[in-house]
Amino acid sequence: MKRYVRAFTLLELIIVIMVLGILASLALPFYIRVAEKTRTTEAKVSLATIRSAQIRYHASHDGTGYAIDLSQLDVELGSKYFILGAGLGTEANCGNATRNTSAEWKGGTPYTLTIDIDGTLSIDPVEYEYLL
Repeated sequence: MKRYVRAFTLLELIIVIMVLGILASLALPFYIRVAEKTRTTEAKVSLATIRSAQIRYHASHDGTGYAIDLSQLDVELGSKYFILGAGLGTEANCGNATRNTSAEWKGGTPYTLTIDIDGTLSIDPVEYEYLL
């Protein structure tokens, strides 16, 4: 008397692998966007800190201007994913964060987040506006 072992056929396994591959190809771009948005949150926090330091710098220098270098500010910041700067020393650009392309960047063009003295964030190029 023969015993038959119940198992999946090769065709069934190939179909399952194909379905999993299709699902992964749909989910991966979404995951990459969410991960990048999370990294951008780190930059937003750093920019808010730079903005606060710029306001303190401006007040302590009798309202004559803003710092143009982070070393002039009373903060110590570091970022794995962004290169941080004090901006151009103007109200319109008191801090910026440029995406560090050497740190797990799978995107296209590097982008720069900029904060003004009122706390308004902008991004360049505009195609990355979804990160704000």
